[in-house]
Amino acid sequence: MKLFVNLDPLLPPLTGIGQYTHGILSELVDHEGLQGLYGQYLGQWYEREDIRQLLAKSLALAPTNTPRQTSINWPRLIAKIPGVRPLYHAIKQWRLMQKIRQNALIDTLYWEPNYVLRSFPGLSVPTIHDIAYIRRPEFHEQSTIDRLTQQVPESIARAAHVFTVSQLSRQEIMAHYQLSADFVSVVYPGVSKAFYPHMSDEKHAIRQRYQLPEHFILSLGTLEPRKNLKGLMQAYLQLPESLRQAFPLVLVGTKGWLMDQFSQELAQLEAQGQLIRLGYVAQADLPALMSVATVMAYVSHYEGFGMPVAEALASGTAVLTSAGTSMEEVARGAARLVNPDDINDIAQGLNDLLAHPALRQQLVQKGLIVAQNYTWRASADQLLSDLAHCQNETSRHLTTTYQRVPHYEY
Repeated sequence: MKLFVNLDPLLPPLTGIGQYTHGILSELVDHEGLQGLYGQYLGQWYEREDIRQLLAKSLALAPTNTPRQTSINWPRLIAKIPGVRPLYHAIKQWRLMQKIRQNALIDTLYWEPNYVLRSFPGLSVPTIHDIAYIRRPEFHEQSTIDRLTQQVPESIARAAHVFTVSQLSRQEIMAHYQLSADFVSVVYPGVSKAFYPHMSDEKHAIRQRYQLPEHFILSLGTLEPRKNLKGLMQAYLQLPESLRQAFPLVLVGTKGWLMDQFSQELAQLEAQGQLIRLGYVAQADLPALMSVATVMAYVSHYEGFGMPVAEALASGTAVLTSAGTSMEEVARGAARLVNPDDINDIAQGLNDLLAHPALRQQLVQKGLIVAQNYTWRASADQLLSDLAHCQNETSRHLTTTYQRVPHYEY
């Protein structure tokens, strides 16, 4: 099998989709099931060895900021200028088609890890991580909603198959776009081997580096409304003063949009010395930081998967997360579940975990077992298996309703 991949999600600092792309490609680059691996990164053509080097650079080039600083992603910022995105994609598309013709890669499959397919002469399969832009549009900028609402159906129309990252997302995608069960499959994310229960000296080093206390609650993710930081902070403020003094709240993540919605809570907790904002943290430091936390609180309103939950389970850290979401599916009974829309329930969940070390330890032991299900090798194997099946079933897929949209080229 020969595979072409859009490599742009590897642009640092890596987002969740970037981590997903990186994790699977790290296994695919040396996978015995692939005869050829190709990609395009910022308009440039990459082959297997180029991709190998890019995978290393995408982590190494991540900003090495000191604590409490954030980074500016200039390529993504420039892409928001009106008219730039269509021109950029048109140039990339032209270069891609030139390379495909030059290298006679017409029999190559195309995996798109980031929702929207480019025009491609062979079988094309996108990963649609979730449909939050439909299910919870209040958590997205209107430009993102408009773009995905238009382009995702067009991608499905040209797709030979669709991947997603959880059974919950699969059911929602199938229902909304009226797709058959055999047309959508799940390729779960994996967890890097860097996430494990760290030793005492490693924990001491990470505490020293970021000036952290012995015990704390960790919240990881972009500072935006979807992550439910406002609800988490309001619940945290309901805890007894003694618990808040013993377990400050540590926020890791770059600034997102609509941060003003929870600026009051941020200011109040910082004034009381009960909130520590680290901003962007280098990828290399995240595993140790996850392992040293007393509790990892991830009460997001909506996620396609929720990678921090799986990473915390692998790190030997007790997890508080959202019931009725994909995170419940990920945790498989190894986390304290709360209603993300109920402040009192979140507060009770925090209190239970902080006040009862035995409960934390019970969840930690369960979590280490559950985390063994999430490996990037298993993800890569599943992706290649489904792609091979897709090749064998091409004629059947080409008769579906969603294959009737014309195949455009630039």
